[in-house]
Amino acid sequence: MRLLKKLQSIVIDENKTIKAAMQVLTKSDYSFLLVRKNKKLIGTITDGDIRRGFLNGLDMTEKVKKCMNKNFIAGKFDDNRYNNNIIKANPEINFIPLLNTDEILKGVLVFEYSKEKTLYNINALIMAGGFGKRLGSLTKYKPKPLVEYKGTEIIDHVIQRIENSKYINKVLISVYYLYDKIIKYISKRNLAIPYDFIKEKKPLGTAGSLALIKKKDRCQHTLVVNADLITSLPIDRMIEYHFLNKNDITIAVTKLNFEIPYGVLEYDLSGEFKEWSEKPILKKFVSAGITILSPDVLESIKKPIKINMPEIINLAKKKDFKINVFALHEKWKDIGRPYDLYN
Repeated sequence: MRLLKKLQSIVIDENKTIKAAMQVLTKSDYSFLLVRKNKKLIGTITDGDIRRGFLNGLDMTEKVKKCMNKNFIAGKFDDNRYNNNIIKANPEINFIPLLNTDEILKGVLVFEYSKEKTLYNINALIMAGGFGKRLGSLTKYKPKPLVEYKGTEIIDHVIQRIENSKYINKVLISVYYLYDKIIKYISKRNLAIPYDFIKEKKPLGTAGSLALIKKKDRCQHTLVVNADLITSLPIDRMIEYHFLNKNDITIAVTKLNFEIPYGVLEYDLSGEFKEWSEKPILKKFVSAGITILSPDVLESIKKPIKINMPEIINLAKKKDFKINVFALHEKWKDIGRPYDLYN
């Protein structure tokens, strides 16, 4: 636990834009900002608050006050007993703004956890078993994760994201097609954290290999990521969001725009015309290929059958697991076609 008194780098005015807040957060060592009006604290903003704002239709130009948390927990400056009681009652929080008797912001208590004592211990599972058929001849003798993107193997882009995490303790890599080449590559690469392989005896879809995770690893929350993604997402932001919201499943999503190349007509049930939109653009959130699953969800996946992640999620919903979505604003690309490798 650390007391911060110099707050300039983590304080933002209520009328600044979400884009400005994101720029500050990206450079900051912390995942929160304090929103101040004059000298008084009126709200807090976390990385998660901004992402929820995107899900609710906000964009980069909106004011931060539209997505700030007005119901924040605050402590008292120079009152350790009061602050300790807050900490005991709210073990999941990672910062507490400290106010004086006039409600003026005077400092922040920040909770820092070592790799060994973090609340957010988690494994990562890289799904690297696919055939990569859409890449054509590029994957005839080479598994898709080893195809190069901008001079580096695709899977290495994923591994770098994982290695930058302070929460991930172990990497599992699920393999099938040309698995020996992936094993050889990983063995030579010398990962910064422990790793192990899951070998599929037959293709199990995008989620079937979850049933093959060893018992000793099933007790950890697991970040499942496709091996063909290029993203600038700081993985720890998603991990923190997952744990702070006490989710069983957290699904990363990214917004895509789809142009309908025709005029679209709106009408009522009787067929009476309402509106004509020429080539409208639909904005939809789609799966970004990154999901976090709790130990309880992993335990519910019993048999290594061919199954895809959407089926896992839909079954989990029927079992009342808590499922939340995490909106990406970072760069994101799924490598599916040869075109994606060069654009």
